[in-house]
Amino acid sequence: MRNEEISKLLLRRFAVAQHPVGRMLLNLHVLLQRLRSQWRAHGTDIIKRASDMRWLQLAVFAQLVDKSSPLPSPLDLAPASWTAAVFLPLLGVIF
Repeated sequence: MRNEEISKLLLRRFAVAQHPVGRMLLNLHVLLQRLRSQWRAHGTDIIKRASDMRWLQLAVFAQLVDKSSPLPSPLDLAPASWTAAVFLPLLGVIF
């Protein structure tokens, strides 16, 4: 871009900012930039908490479905059979 083109763009943007609608659009742009930066900074925390709550719901649901016996301890059963006994029936509920 040449210097004259840059000057024209800057003057046009400055003129837009002088109008109330232009200021509103600039404020909206800044707000969206702030929201995006906050999501990038803290989004993983939100996803982690949501997944923790989902696993807790699944565990409580498993206890409610099978009230006659508690969930088997991972120490009592091999990991493969414990996974098959507890989580595979839940997959039918999730999907």
